[in-house]
Amino acid sequence: MTEYTIYTNNPKVQEHFPDQTAFYAASARELLNAVRSIIHKGEGVVSSSVPGNIQPVMNPYKSILVFKSEGQLDLMSLRLIDQQLAFYKKHGFIQYRSYTDDILAGLQAADLQMTILAITGLAGE
Repeated sequence: MTEYTIYTNNPKVQEHFPDQTAFYAASARELLNAVRSIIHKGEGVVSSSVPGNIQPVMNPYKSILVFKSEGQLDLMSLRLIDQQLAFYKKHGFIQYRSYTDDILAGLQAADLQMTILAITGLAGE
């Protein structure tokens, strides 16, 4: 199985995977920028959840699986993160303050489920 770290701003992901998580109390865009810096240090993206029925700018929670690599820049990972950052830049950010606690809990759960699916896929390697 691939050795990975989950970079997330989702407290439910941190609770579910405490030993594999690097938690960032940050926006999704700030998290993407942090992961972009990590990629430049030679790690690569295994999975970056984008639920099909939730627009990325609508969900303040993001979890990204990053694998340990040989220290070379992974251009595909960099491209993936840059595309997501460009999407956020083009479409702007939604203000999440108007979300109820129930909606935020649902968005956390959706991101957690996408992360679990990605990890389950890795286990099948």
